[in-house]
Amino acid sequence: MNKSLYTKLVLIILLLIISLMAVVGAFLMNEIRSFYLDDFYSKMKTVFEDPAIVKGLNSAESFAAVEDILITHLGQLGIDSGSRNYYILDGETGAVKAGSGSETYNLKKTLNIITAINGEAGYESDHGANYMDVALPIVGKAGDYIVYIKDNKCTVSKLSSVLFGIIGRALLIGLIISVLLSLLLAKAMVTPIQNLTKAAERVAAGDFSSKLESDANDEIGVLTRTFNGMAGQLEKTLDDLKKVCYKVAFFFYKAQKNFFCCFWDCFSLL
Repeated sequence: MNKSLYTKLVLIILLLIISLMAVVGAFLMNEIRSFYLDDFYSKMKTVFEDPAIVKGLNSAESFAAVEDILITHLGQLGIDSGSRNYYILDGETGAVKAGSGSETYNLKKTLNIITAINGEAGYESDHGANYMDVALPIVGKAGDYIVYIKDNKCTVSKLSSVLFGIIGRALLIGLIISVLLSLLLAKAMVTPIQNLTKAAERVAAGDFSSKLESDANDEIGVLTRTFNGMAGQLEKTLDDLKKVCYKVAFFFYKAQKNFFCCFWDCFSLL
């Protein structure tokens, strides 16, 4: 029974720690993805809604001039060859005309590209997709074309992996600490109960000599003092019962003695 109580307390605390770490980990990873996604679209809107940049893109006379403008703003766009690239697409077909990425011939027509082909800026975000993209339709001197930015989420994936590792190590350390704390807590809670159980067994055997000591003001302390009071009252009751039994026995003894005396006296008269 005691082992079962120990086990239950330890398991409850471990489950609480694991659940808390899992919730915190999921919350952090989701917040990082959301932050990265929001930062991407915020940065894209800041650049492509800049009147000077829009004017430059509209007045560019060739795709090479458009590419020069994009290269000038690589830092603002956060473009690198590893995870984020720019493309210049045909305004009607979405075919790649130029770009910094490797998907020159097999670039998938995403929802934002289709939106841009229809003449509207594509800023739709998809949390479940393995990429982030923006498609901006431009009607300029170089003809109708689309400025397309695509991020493959490589950076956020690496960051999530690092965070997952940190959470895993924190969970391991938290489990070790929680095991130690749960054992201490279980001992602090179970030991008074064990003492009460042993005291109850002694009282059941008729031993009222030992009393439990407890200065605690919690439920265990109240229970211990109540038990002491109950044991004392029970001892007093048993003492009173013994006295009554003794008196009754003595009364019957005297009555029996008087009976035999009377009987003997009557027999003597005969």
